[in-house]
Amino acid sequence: MDNEAGVRLEDLRVEYGNTTALDGVDVTVDPGEFFTLVGPSGCGKTTTLRCIAGFEEPTSGTVSIGDESMRGVPPEARGIGVVFQSYALFPHMSVGENVAYGLQFTDPPAGTTRAERVAELLDLVDLAGFADRDPDTLSGGQRQRVALARALAPEPRLLLLDEPMSALDARLRERLRVQVRDIQRELGLTTVYVTHDQEEALAVSDRVAVVNDGGIEQVGTPRTLYDAPETQFVAEFLGDNNVIAGVAEGRRDESGAPRIRVDNAGKGTLPLPPEPEEVTGDGDRLVVCVRPERIDVFRGDEGVTADHIPLPASVESTEFLGDATRLRCDWNGVRLTARTDGERSFEAGESVTLGIDPTDVRVVERE
Repeated sequence: MDNEAGVRLEDLRVEYGNTTALDGVDVTVDPGEFFTLVGPSGCGKTTTLRCIAGFEEPTSGTVSIGDESMRGVPPEARGIGVVFQSYALFPHMSVGENVAYGLQFTDPPAGTTRAERVAELLDLVDLAGFADRDPDTLSGGQRQRVALARALAPEPRLLLLDEPMSALDARLRERLRVQVRDIQRELGLTTVYVTHDQEEALAVSDRVAVVNDGGIEQVGTPRTLYDAPETQFVAEFLGDNNVIAGVAEGRRDESGAPRIRVDNAGKGTLPLPPEPEEVTGDGDRLVVCVRPERIDVFRGDEGVTADHIPLPASVESTEFLGDATRLRCDWNGVRLTARTDGERSFEAGESVTLGIDPTDVRVVERE
């Protein structure tokens, strides 16, 4: 069995009567990669994971682990470890017995006894000395780490994690996700992770697939998805974003930049990034986005540079976030959100100039 197996999903479909849960999903996970499926509830990400695990039989399409098709292969023969959202620990077993249960279908790795393997894994998840404890005496984070140790016990070639942090508080979730990522890197284990938490997906992953309505919207590194979303859904789902619809203008202003005439903004226009003329022709319907932290905020014209397209606006509301301040501003009847460092203060009703560099604007939809 290949201990550094990748995963390949080809034209995967899952149907329940008249309901389509997955609609032609194609995904490749590289060996040793931490790959995350992220999306809203009901989008199909857990169904995808269940197909990989063998808990769900696809209506059509292929699931391969390594070079082997999983058609007809039962879950226990796939060489996978699974960590569920609910921990699924056995309350009548000790911590050590729960971890050892992961070895029920296989022997410990060569050269180790069952007891040695349990001790090794509890040490790996920072629970050395907990073998005799009752699971009910553990915190949520500790129980999740026991579940992780149990999944790792048979030395799987693939680790699947289904919303493993969702029941934990925010601070504990942040600490545990770092630990899971460190363990994955140490073992070099191919991992497929499911979450609805966008920040979590960006923080831990080598690559991310954004899932929506049974299909894959975009696959890429966290940085690529954040900086260069390819669809309106990805632009709106991952982090704060200003998503704006309008009509491209064939003319160019004195700066030489193409423009978009924004819907509901009267004669207001925004800069477009320098792109081929054919995709910014007169009358083209476009949807663009620009991240709040890419919009500079000035009092008057002080600090505005030649790289900025200045937009006169008024501050509607502010939110102090500690390291930053979020401003919601009105520009020609259109709300734009900007984000400044926490040391700069603005007041509701204040007149400001919003500065946008055309290279920070991303076109995400065209008609």
